[in-house]
Amino acid sequence: MTLANKITISRIIITPVFIIALLQQWPITVFLYIPIMLSDFLDGFFARIKKQQTALGAFLDPMADRLLLIFTFLTLSHQKIIPEWMFALVLSRDILVVAGWSLIFLITNRKEISPRFTGKTAVILQMFFILFILINPASLRSPSWNFEKILLYLTTVATALSIIDYTVSGTRKLSKYA
Repeated sequence: MTLANKITISRIIITPVFIIALLQQWPITVFLYIPIMLSDFLDGFFARIKKQQTALGAFLDPMADRLLLIFTFLTLSHQKIIPEWMFALVLSRDILVVAGWSLIFLITNRKEISPRFTGKTAVILQMFFILFILINPASLRSPSWNFEKILLYLTTVATALSIIDYTVSGTRKLSKYA
């Protein structure tokens, strides 16, 4: 097993601990999140630098991201720290991507998962948004504009653009087989 895959699997294993810490509002939550967030960048870095990109890694890495982000947005939404619509948007995007990939696979029998620039941008912004919300959980309740509110809307726009981009890309792929 490659180093990158070990890092990704570690991220998957640590995610439930992080979510429990978040639910319990433990002060160490942000310190659990930072290594999880950094590991997302490290696994890809090691896979590319060591030329050890694998089919397992191509599957596990986005799955690890989805688990972390969906459950974190769900938890923060449940705790009324972020708006519920933000969780719904993130979840909808992920369901669309997985459903679209599954449909393309069923019709074309193509297994490759090809991340899009808009998707990567949305995930990076989602991760940084969470980081800053963990650092300052009350920031979105402030009546005035602040960095976290700006990041909320940037993340929202990036996530929405990602939905549109994946929909257009998937539709084009499917139209070749219609």
